[in-house]
Amino acid sequence: GRVSFLSEMRDTVGMTLLDQGKDPGKFTDTDFDGAIGRLQKAVDKKQIRRFTGNDYTADLSKGDIAACVGWAGDIIQLQADNPDIKFAIPAAGYITSSDNLLVPAQARHKTNAE
Repeated sequence: GRVSFLSEMRDTVGMTLLDQGKDPGKFTDTDFDGAIGRLQKAVDKKQIRRFTGNDYTADLSKGDIAACVGWAGDIIQLQADNPDIKFAIPAAGYITSSDNLLVPAQARHKTNAE
């Protein structure tokens, strides 16, 4: 297989739940077990090459994988070197998250953070 999933459970299990028609915000133990079972079956059939951290970008840019669960920001950066790399949102939906840096209003060295 030339597919990779993230080792981040929120993304991988969440996307699998969505594909199974389940709400990742309100799933049951049975739903979770079904998602894990589906992933295990794909691993056993060698459809999933591996579960990765951020290193999936190297596999994708080298062409070692054809599809992955990845993050939009990474894909946009990879497209600068390879416009054939595309970002697609599955019909079943997607998981959203954001990384934030916050500086407390009363921080002692606020200007250093800005």
